[in-house]
Amino acid sequence: MTGSEIGLLYDFLRVDDQSSPLYGRHLEEVRVNKFDSKKSLDFLEKGFQQVDMEVQEEVLKYATEKLDGIVGWLTEFGHRCFKVKEVKRSIVDDILELAMKTTVDELSHFSKEYVYVIEAIARGYERWSEIKRYIEEKEKMVIHDAELRRHLRTLEKRG
Repeated sequence: MTGSEIGLLYDFLRVDDQSSPLYGRHLEEVRVNKFDSKKSLDFLEKGFQQVDMEVQEEVLKYATEKLDGIVGWLTEFGHRCFKVKEVKRSIVDDILELAMKTTVDELSHFSKEYVYVIEAIARGYERWSEIKRYIEEKEKMVIHDAELRRHLRTLEKRG
């Protein structure tokens, strides 16, 4: 299983709940962080070599730059190229469009308070007080610490 919502899966499965049938079972998790540009390029080159596909260096560099080292999107690029038996820039563009649609779809499930938390973090606010102040200014009302804590935990679980 891969994806940004693994925390939600753990909650659903209740792996830390003693009453859950999965409690105490062996669970293995492998986390893969973003690749830097060199590792992304190497990942794609080796993948295409394994399936004997010719690639243009400029297309791989374009993919590496645009897909920003996110392993899932790099893998999707390789898979799509393999399916059509061609490595081309337009496939990268299609994946970027998919990534944007996916992000918009995920954000549409959040209330505006969650979006404000994401905005605050994206603007570089790192401290609790900064994030809280930003949300309060947007909402024009006081937000309680428990509410902000709940928002942050939920966002963390959703990756």
